[in-house]
Amino acid sequence: MSLQKSHRRAFYALLFPVLIENILSQVFLLVDSIMIGQMPGSTPAVAAVGLCGAPINLIICVSGGFFIGTTATVAWHRGAGEEAEARHITWQTMTVALFISLVMTLASYFFAGGITDFVCGDSEAEVLRLAEIYYRINAVGFLFQILTMNISAALRGVGIAKLPMYYNLIGGAVNVGLNYVLIFGALGFPAMGVAGAAIATVISKGISFLIALGCLLLLKSPLRYARGVRLLPSRRLLSRFLPIALTSAAEQVVLQSGATLTAKIISGLPTASLAANQIVQNLEAFAWSSSSACNAASTTLFGQAVAAGDEELGRRYVRLTLGWAMGFAAAEMAIMCLGGSFLARLFSNDASLYPTIVGLLFVSAVSLPAINAHQTISGALRSVGDSVAPLIASLLSLWVFRVGGGFLAVRILDLGVYAYRWTLVLDQTVRCATVSYFYLTGHWRKFLLPGRK
Repeated sequence: MSLQKSHRRAFYALLFPVLIENILSQVFLLVDSIMIGQMPGSTPAVAAVGLCGAPINLIICVSGGFFIGTTATVAWHRGAGEEAEARHITWQTMTVALFISLVMTLASYFFAGGITDFVCGDSEAEVLRLAEIYYRINAVGFLFQILTMNISAALRGVGIAKLPMYYNLIGGAVNVGLNYVLIFGALGFPAMGVAGAAIATVISKGISFLIALGCLLLLKSPLRYARGVRLLPSRRLLSRFLPIALTSAAEQVVLQSGATLTAKIISGLPTASLAANQIVQNLEAFAWSSSSACNAASTTLFGQAVAAGDEELGRRYVRLTLGWAMGFAAAEMAIMCLGGSFLARLFSNDASLYPTIVGLLFVSAVSLPAINAHQTISGALRSVGDSVAPLIASLLSLWVFRVGGGFLAVRILDLGVYAYRWTLVLDQTVRCATVSYFYLTGHWRKFLLPGRK
């Protein structure tokens, strides 16, 4: 049985706004990377920003993983017709988000030196100096970004994807404009280099947050603040929200701490290899835009359908999402494999890096179908409360194959950056196979509320 037109409209209304938002957000980030790559003597700056990516992603992705619980819980109550509960959940999780954002911001700012020394300690002195500057300034933006992420998670839980797209794109556009002004010096500002890029990021995150909060407070939606809404987390919220939030956040701790450790593992590679790897990571993040969109669609729609008692509808949503995920992966593979030389020249003015960038892009492209598939399936599992399966998959794949395999390839066998990249392909493939097993065997039914099984 195929999906009805109304179901397909609901799917596309979620998928494409999130996809557009993610793609354009990555375009803005890529423009940042291009600007940094065009600075005089840019190679140490590119390497420093790249190594900072691991601890920054640890903070943001763990917080984002926690607020997967917001999307899943809001979507569940919306599917069950309990809109008042969805509103309570949104504002109670905003209180949680405020606490998390304050802790993350203060800890990151005051311990920036120790964090970057741990990640970049084996790098050249100039790389280490620039990394500390970049990370400390970026830490201020965590306050705004984490709150914005929870607002976006709640809105997507009720199927509103256009508003997050708008305010995040506005913030991204501001970031690009300020980058040009602050990195190179324009409109009377001094050329600030890496520090200018970080300041631009903080300002843009603040603007996105103010717009997002305004949307939540002022625009008519099922989540708009109303008299009687409870701000302190309730027992009912915690019983459904916390298991998903904590295990999803734990998964991100596993993933991002593993990524931070692998950043340390490869930090002893030549600076040229680090810079080439960072450029490929930037382009790979662009490819992840489609997988994130598919994840958002499967999280909201599978959860709503199962909460409403229609498991078959939920499965049809997942099949449709997987079809789009594989189409996106095929297109991205073609771009990365056929356009490698152009992309290398675009992102660096150091011609010695071009052959390495082209080769690493090919290796990265191999993993894209597995990435898109496991993101789609993991979203569906979390939406019905099964965040244990993705956690198990991450523990197995990342720590055995990426961390263990990366240490063996780089530190023991001294095989270089190419061997490290192939361990990432193995990581993604094993993760995809593991979550697929849990989905197909119905492991997620153990987590359904009574009356939904």
